Amino acid sequence: MGYAALYLPDHFGEQPGPVAALMSAADATTRLRIGSLVFDNDYRHPVVLAKEAATLDLLSAGRLDLGNRGRLDGLRLPAGGNSLRLRRHAD
Repeated sequence: MGYAALYLPDHFGEQPGPVAALMSAADATTRLRIGSLVFDNDYRHPVVLAKEAATLDLLSAGRLDLGNRGRLDGLRLPAGGNSLRLRRHAD
């Protein structure tokens, strides 16, 4: 079909979960680049996201383009960890 890449958002709504959907696309193709428009660190722990991204990149033979945003305060989680991130979404 001529597509070079598939990029998916990481939002709540009526779209598939990006990690599983990107892996499915990579598995069904040999050259399609896969990636995220953005992964939001307020929803995903950075260490878990890093492991998922590394696995996607490995299983797709290096075809992952990673988009990322969020409050990492450098590369450290802010004090309060998960409970702080959950409180941000309660507002």
